[in-house]
Amino acid sequence: MSSGIILDGGIATSAKPTGTDIYQWDWPNAWAPIQHILHEGLSRPDRSDKVKVLAKEIARRWIQTTFLAYQRTGYMHEKYDATKIGG
Repeated sequence: MSSGIILDGGIATSAKPTGTDIYQWDWPNAWAPIQHILHEGLSRPDRSDKVKVLAKEIARRWIQTTFLAYQRTGYMHEKYDATKIGG
């Protein structure tokens, strides 16, 4: 997956950093609403099987990231680092 936003820990909010740390929606942050919207859109019945496989992969990565982060910290977070599983 070479889009630059589909990463090990989920879908990054943007494709590249802005060069500042002031934007919480900046790369490499991943947020639950974006994962959900993409999964829902790609999972529609009229989508090809290849696209549905991508939707499942997005869900798998996100669930794995949130689960591992919860195991490590005991908390669910508002955003995660999409560059690493459990980030």
